[in-house]
Amino acid sequence: MKHIDTNALLSAIAGFCIILLFTHHGGIGVSPDSVVYTSVARNIYHHHQLEAYNHMPLVDFPVFYPVFLSVSMFVSGLDPVVSGPVLNGLLFGLLIYLCGVAFRKSSSSVTARWALYLSLIISPALLNVYTMLWSETLFIVLSMVLLLLTHKYCQKTSLTVLIGMAVCAGLACITRYAGITLIATGGFIILFRLNTPLRKRIGHTLLFGCLSSAFLLANLLRNAQITGTFTGEREKGITPFFTNMYYYGTVLCDWLSFLKGHYQGATLLAIASLLLSAILLIRHLFRPVSHGAMHNIALAFFFIYTLFIVVSSTISRYEQINNRLLSPAFAPLLLVVIYSLSTLPERFSHIRKTYLLVPLALMFILFQASQVQISKSMYNEYNHYGIPGYTQDSWRHSPVTQHIQNHPNLFKPGTTIYSNAQEAVYFTTGLAAKSLPHTIDTQDVETFAKTNEHYLIRYNEVNDTDLVSMPFITAHKKLTPLYTATDGVIYSCTLQKANNSEHDHP
Repeated sequence: MKHIDTNALLSAIAGFCIILLFTHHGGIGVSPDSVVYTSVARNIYHHHQLEAYNHMPLVDFPVFYPVFLSVSMFVSGLDPVVSGPVLNGLLFGLLIYLCGVAFRKSSSSVTARWALYLSLIISPALLNVYTMLWSETLFIVLSMVLLLLTHKYCQKTSLTVLIGMAVCAGLACITRYAGITLIATGGFIILFRLNTPLRKRIGHTLLFGCLSSAFLLANLLRNAQITGTFTGEREKGITPFFTNMYYYGTVLCDWLSFLKGHYQGATLLAIASLLLSAILLIRHLFRPVSHGAMHNIALAFFFIYTLFIVVSSTISRYEQINNRLLSPAFAPLLLVVIYSLSTLPERFSHIRKTYLLVPLALMFILFQASQVQISKSMYNEYNHYGIPGYTQDSWRHSPVTQHIQNHPNLFKPGTTIYSNAQEAVYFTTGLAAKSLPHTIDTQDVETFAKTNEHYLIRYNEVNDTDLVSMPFITAHKKLTPLYTATDGVIYSCTLQKANNSEHDHP
């Protein structure tokens, strides 16, 4: 018990309770990605197969998070959607505790540690993630474990610790493909630990890199063997680099809370954060003690991870940079910022402490007050309507969903069902629908256009412009409404006898 940080443990328990509080109305938040994770976990549990609800192999996402959810099913006997609040509460509490342990490696200030705990517990950035059934919940914890192991390795270059680092980084890679940033972070710290002989540094870097990469390589080879692609079909990026920098800057503004919605200087803030991080990392390279310090390791991960997200968003197309994508960098950044601010009085000892402590205290109060205000607003929304996603009241009480549930013989067996929200159909009704084809997938569009008889469940709330449009569908199909409601329509579709050429483009 003497090694347990009581303050960190109490903070972790508070974090656990807050997740339960935020999810008590409608349960854990479920997004389209969550539906895939959950369905794969169910298939592992019931059929020992890595397949999603649509009987397609899991390729777009790495395997470890669904495996983790399936393990929770074996242990608890509960579906991940049911156990999600407790599972995420435990992960959030563990993250807070690990952050407390990490901060003690750099600072002995009790005041600074409590500032960290309070900032984490009521953080809108983290609450937004830990109230959802997302792989980031596990990835962030693995990231913090890796940072702690890296610091331990820097204290004593143990092969056992190095192997532990490799396993942790490897598991992170098969939780999210962005886990390669943890391999890069560990490799950077090991290779540039200048007070260690060069040959040893190179050897340990190669060993760490090979062992950690083996997890990802095995996952990618499995994907290639099954589908011929390493990570599924990926579209080329369409967002310029500096536009992504702007989006990254808006997330930083949101993290500061009191700048939320004020994005005029978002790009400059993003550039400044990366430049300052790079300068500090280079500076610490030539200070062996500070290079292996906890705050520098956290800074290295923040820089590498953030830069990776911005660059990869420019090269490959996926959702716009947002809090979810950048959330693994939040806790390390918070750790670095609070440590740096807490050491200002020591570094500027020639200045009266009052001149530093008063503005720092005011900044902290402003930051926390704005965090409380945003988190309170989130709680009020969740408490009245549920967490945005398929467990929200609007989806749970959807007339279209209830009609399907009340009419199990509505659809002819063996006839394909299409939808503009296939995950919603599966999650709310248990039916395995196909997604309407994306406009860029010409072969899928052609197959859809030639399909004679099928059903279409169209939700008004979903407006995905990447999917084929209604004008295109009506030009190729004869639509017979089977049920019309305020939130959508269920159609029976057959081929038009003659297509209107002006609507040939999807």
